[in-house]
Parts: sequence; C-alpha cells; structure tokens
Amino acid sequence: HYNLKQYEEALKIINELIQLEPTNAGFHNQKGFVLSKMKKHQAAVQAFSQAAKSGEISYNFNRAWSYVKLKDYPKAIADYDTCLNVVQNLAKLYAYRGFAYTKAKQLEKAKADLEKAASLEIKDNFVYLGWAAYYLAQPQPQKDKALEYLKKALKFKLNDPEREALEEDELFASVRKT
Repeated sequence: HYNLKQYEEALKIINELIQLEPTNAGFHNQKGFVLSKMKKHQAAVQAFSQAAKSGEISYNFNRAWSYVKLKDYPKAIADYDTCLNVVQNLAKLYAYRGFAYTKAKQLEKAKADLEKAASLEIKDNFVYLGWAAYYLAQPQPQKDKALEYLKKALKFKLNDPEREALEEDELFASVRKT
C-alpha cells in the first residue's frame, strides 16, 4: 500500500503489526515513514522515537528529517549529531546537518558541514541540494550559484527527502520555476 501511495491503508496494516509485535523497531520506523508521507510530522517523530529506542542509529536520522519538516532545527541537529557520533565520515550525514544549519540560519556551521560532506563524496544529491540551499539562504541570495548546484543534483535520482526539499521548502521557491 505504501508504494501505491495508499497511506491510510498502509498505516492500518502497520498499526496491526505493531499490535502483534509492539517492540519491533522496524514497524515503528515504517509507521514514521507513512506518517511523514501523510504530512503528519509530529506523529512521525513519535514513531521514529519509538524505533530509536532500539539503538539503531538510522532511526535517529529518519526522525531528524521529521524535525526539519517541523522547523525544529535544534532537535534535528541534535539527532544528526547523534548519528555523526557513531558514523563519522558519511557525506550524507554532514549534508543533512548542513541543511538543518542552513535552515536555522547558522550559515558558518552549515558551510563547514557542506565542505566536509563534499570532501567525503562530491557526487551526492543532498550535498548539492545543501549547497544550493546555503547559497539561497545568504543575506544576499546567490541564485546563480544555487542553480549551478541544483543542476548537479538533478542529474541523479532524488530520494523522498531530497524531492520534498526541492518541491516544498521555501528556500527553493525562488528557483523552482527556473
């Protein structure tokens, strides 16, 4: 049902599975994904939080994106910090945290994270999207540089958070039609 975008039905099934296995972190994680698709980000945070109790770090990463969607950037950054304490050299983690720093208007920290991400792996969609957001968030937005990075990002298949950022985030509104 999830792949068919039948999220209400998918949520019913996941809730039934959780009733059968309440401690199954994977079920709570899937519930978080479904709730995110339904734009119920606060409920998604709760589901990802339940999953994160298992100690699996990827659930913190998933919860962090829900915090970004809720504009609770300090909590998103804290979750990305937790992930980076476990996995130090993953470009995507630095890129996502850099995006959260950009949204929080902490542009120096954003730049440092995006530089670190680029040093680890330059050909990552979210590294490119992070740089585009960074340039658009400047006091005097640098639209030409942002477009340069967006073109690079669009050469690759975007995952759900990348597509959401591009389609929905207000930072990208000025370049969406370009």
